[in-house]
Amino acid sequence: MTGRSQEPSTTSSYALSNSIDVLSRATEYVAISPQLRWYLNGGLGHGFYIQGYYRFQHSDFTHQHIYAQHKVVDDKMQYISVDYDGQATTHSYGLSIGAQWLFGRRKNIVLDWHILGVGRGFTRGSLTGTYTPAVSHAEVEKALRQDIPRDMTNAGFTFDATQPQVKVSKIKQASDIFDMGVSIGFRF
Repeated sequence: MTGRSQEPSTTSSYALSNSIDVLSRATEYVAISPQLRWYLNGGLGHGFYIQGYYRFQHSDFTHQHIYAQHKVVDDKMQYISVDYDGQATTHSYGLSIGAQWLFGRRKNIVLDWHILGVGRGFTRGSLTGTYTPAVSHAEVEKALRQDIPRDMTNAGFTFDATQPQVKVSKIKQASDIFDMGVSIGFRF
């Protein structure tokens, strides 16, 4: 599955930031999600099932925006604005239970009830951007470490000596996944 979104949305770049103001302008991704199902009632393609899955997703984010807070003189708060492009790669896996029914004269309409799924995901990402106002590199690093809610302990910060540009690498995120849903499909 590949995708591209160019419409402005209020969805945050889940891979890199949950900031106060994140406006996603363009996101491209490629995702592969193989699933293996074991039907419990001996039926093929219908009945209750247990499912294992793995998901790989690589995303490229362009024209993203972060506001990060930092303290200045007299404990006043100031925002650092960062316009960035970034990328993230996610690997996740899990197990779920569900049920699937076939309807229609030719049994070609499928109702799938994904009752409950649990899993674990791991994301690694990086970003490159420009920041304003022109503040010290230490202030930018501190503000981004506080604002990006991911594992930033091993993140690497590289600053351009002549321009207010920053590159952040080794951003990590581990997450627990709980999901459920209903889908209707058509089989050929």
